[in-house]
Amino acid sequence: MPPGQRSLECEWEVTIPNGRTCQNRWQAPLVNWVKLNTGGSCWPNLNLASVVEVVRDQHAKWVIGYGRNIGNCIAVVTELWMIFDGLQLLWSKGANHVLLESDSKVVVQACNSEDDSYRNYALTSCIKEVQHRNWTVHVTHIYRESNTATHALAILTRS
Repeated sequence: MPPGQRSLECEWEVTIPNGRTCQNRWQAPLVNWVKLNTGGSCWPNLNLASVVEVVRDQHAKWVIGYGRNIGNCIAVVTELWMIFDGLQLLWSKGANHVLLESDSKVVVQACNSEDDSYRNYALTSCIKEVQHRNWTVHVTHIYRESNTATHALAILTRS
């Protein structure tokens, strides 16, 4: 790396709920993959929710990113909208291999499960349809502390 240039990767220690300490670090996806990180914020007292998507390549280069307000929404539905929008966008841009990271365990389980009990969420079946197109999509859970960029952008998107 040239002198004076900072790495886009950041690393820090986080204590996770069971009391263990782990290293949290954004990691670039494999070659020919893109990584989609989603983030959202809800302000129920203001009837506002905003979503942000950031897509980076194997060099940590920003490929696509955007944010928008989606109105009054609960957190799980906000996360589902982010995933649906992000996958639709990447499909339209011709992505072939996508690693999607979300800090919502419920949403990650819903995306990865074939269990019909998750189909209670209206968007889940739409997400599954997009996932099962002719491409590779892996959905994984990350801790919120590893996803701070998208959450900070979601807060800015509110205004």
